[in-house]
Amino acid sequence: MDDRRWDVVVADDLPAAELEAAASFFETSFPGTFEPRCTPAMFRWKLGPANPAGSGRMTLAMHEGRVVGTMTATKKRLVVDGETIVGVEVGDTFTHPDFRRGGGAAVPFPGTDPDSYLNKSIFGRLVRETTDRLRGEGIALVYGTPNANSRPGYVERAGYLLAEDASGTSWRRPTARRLNRVRGAGPLVPVARLLDALASAAVGGADLESGWPDPEELDELWRRASPRAGLAIVQDGAWFTHRYRQHPDLAFDAHRVRVGGRLAAVVVGRTSEDREGRRSYLVAETLADAAGRTALPGALVALVRRVRRDVESVSLWSSTGVGRRALFVRADPVPVIFDDTALARELVDRRVGWDLQRGWSDNA
Repeated sequence: MDDRRWDVVVADDLPAAELEAAASFFETSFPGTFEPRCTPAMFRWKLGPANPAGSGRMTLAMHEGRVVGTMTATKKRLVVDGETIVGVEVGDTFTHPDFRRGGGAAVPFPGTDPDSYLNKSIFGRLVRETTDRLRGEGIALVYGTPNANSRPGYVERAGYLLAEDASGTSWRRPTARRLNRVRGAGPLVPVARLLDALASAAVGGADLESGWPDPEELDELWRRASPRAGLAIVQDGAWFTHRYRQHPDLAFDAHRVRVGGRLAAVVVGRTSEDREGRRSYLVAETLADAAGRTALPGALVALVRRVRRDVESVSLWSSTGVGRRALFVRADPVPVIFDDTALARELVDRRVGWDLQRGWSDNA
């Protein structure tokens, strides 16, 4: 008899023991998922009451006192056609390898057979339990950017919608440092340098000031830049402060662009290092008013020049042409899913999109 019985534990109150167990689960079973490591502080930061959008949700599968599966739901303030609502980003859906094809729920999901999918799949059960709680709370828009492993489970099993028009694109610019490390790519190093020169000639280079704007400046920039139609994250001072400056484990920096002495754009990012020691600069987010949008490609060109000696690539997510205008190369699609709510169905039917950015997910 398979004795791998797991219990569903609702950890919305973020108990210390469960957070320690969840962090240990990631560090032992999925090392490298979080930079520089997974910590209880990270879960408290994004799911706790300090989040301007409110406290999130956490659901765990536990076996003999240890975590064997996770899912989180992080609240985000969204703008939909000019109206501000509270939405949710779902993610962190991981299952211990030993429980992917064996074991089962200690307590069956109400109204189901013990051998049904919701009692055999930790992923399916946690998604169902968490999504039901969000629906019960009246959350109108739930989104995620799942990887290729979990996306089929969300769409084909959990009934989430693939929101093609809300999906994004990742862009990347390799640097000469990167090409110098690739065997046989040495002759391409001048190409990288030529790309920098061409980008500078095409859009110029905006003057970047290093350092964070005051929250009040960001509030004012957001008032000018806030879209009246479509979908967006609320990018005000409270958002930038919590999302980046108060992150417990990662250090982000900001670059300001001024036009006529007024803050017109801000670019936020950080240097990332993978387990092989390769360093890249991740542009987490940009915010720009009308004048700033004109200057933004030049700001990205200037940013590449600033960091290119220290990193092997610079990357960003964008659904607009800013990456192309700064001569970044299209890398990969970034699929977005919505829970099948009335609002999500309406957005999909109307083909509403957004300028999806990396920092609007857990991928920064």
